[in-house]
Amino acid sequence: MKVAMVIGSASRLGGGVSEALAGLVAALKDRGMAPIVITLRDAHTQEDKARFDGVRVIACDSVGPHRFRFPLGLAGALVEARPDVIHLHGLWMRQSKTVLAHHLKYGTPYIVSPHGMADPWIMARSRLLKKAVFALYEGELLTRARSVHALNAAEATAVMALRPRVETVVIPNGVATPFSVEEVRRRRMAAVGAPLRYLYLGRLHPKKNVDGLLAGWKRFLDNRGLYDGAAPRLDIVGWGDAAYEASLRAEIDRMGSAYNVTLLGPLFGADKHDAFCAADFTVLPTHSEGAPLTPLEGWAAGALAIASPACGLDFAYGDGLAVKTGVEPEEIAAALDRAYAVAPDTRAALSAAAMKVVQDRFSWSAIAAQWERVYAGSLQTAAEEQSVRRTA
Repeated sequence: MKVAMVIGSASRLGGGVSEALAGLVAALKDRGMAPIVITLRDAHTQEDKARFDGVRVIACDSVGPHRFRFPLGLAGALVEARPDVIHLHGLWMRQSKTVLAHHLKYGTPYIVSPHGMADPWIMARSRLLKKAVFALYEGELLTRARSVHALNAAEATAVMALRPRVETVVIPNGVATPFSVEEVRRRRMAAVGAPLRYLYLGRLHPKKNVDGLLAGWKRFLDNRGLYDGAAPRLDIVGWGDAAYEASLRAEIDRMGSAYNVTLLGPLFGADKHDAFCAADFTVLPTHSEGAPLTPLEGWAAGALAIASPACGLDFAYGDGLAVKTGVEPEEIAAALDRAYAVAPDTRAALSAAAMKVVQDRFSWSAIAAQWERVYAGSLQTAAEEQSVRRTA
């Protein structure tokens, strides 16, 4: 079965969405399927093709502003690919209109994955533009979709609020496990006794609330009276809006070196995996998410999570695999402190449990099997409907 994955950016500029797509297409390929990635070309497309591990990537040129680019050649790429099913990743972009037009002309069934773009926090931004786009084609796109994919129950609720009565399917993101459990344990044993390390890894954007994290971190250390060598460490790994990044750097400079905060820039591949293995906790006090990969990748490397409700990790709070935080600095400071207070033996046991959860529930092989059933069901239903129309 050939599935065309349509995404705005398949490079590092696509953030967690493109990371998740790379994992999914590799797992589908392993199952004997034939995924193909169709994307808009950007500065890193050619360089980042390698992470799709031999899966064909078609890059289309585009014109217009970054957030609303007009895709040149996307319609022709879909015709050339002749997919059995189309899987569109993201909303509020012009490729939505192209996928809808292809479906109306050729009858190809399609699935839409909003990846958090239907969440209330996102919907409140550029509200008038979204209302116009919804009226022009996004609403019809969701109505005619074979199904709309949600990463968790909260996102399914957000989708239903946007377009009631659409068929939804809930499948979480998967996560790669580049290191064996034994290798992760060996690395963690070597770090016993060192100051705790907290890791933010993701896009540098106001919705991620990294500025709130910095304010909460300062309050946390001030309350504890921990500075310099005695203090835990916060590593901020990511990329994003230049102005926002500059404001974060300025705040870190104002805080001073005693607060042990480092803005490292983006990390990829083995460097990123090493950062997860070195961390005791990942931190994501975000305002809005689909289902972020960072906590899952952290669990795969034995790092526990500190996450806001927007991350969709409600099941993990009670198990101790995640510490719940709000988005205000005082709430973040309290969550950082609760994580700091976890006894080393307890933290080690929870680390092992986190790795097992990833293996049991979030491996890409298990996630790809669910998607294969969804694609096959979409294709079968479309064929049955076409047969009915022919005989009518």
